[in-house]
Amino acid sequence: MTEADDVGMLLARSFAAVLSHPEIDSSELKIDAREA
Repeated sequence: MTEADDVGMLLARSFAAVLSHPEIDSSELKIDAREA
């Protein structure tokens, strides 16, 4: 089972990447917490 902190860090990193690269289409962003 994934720790909540790991999931939060994954979300933060994903959103940071999207915000710093506006050419990324965020509607296509898929996050699988099992890989955290």
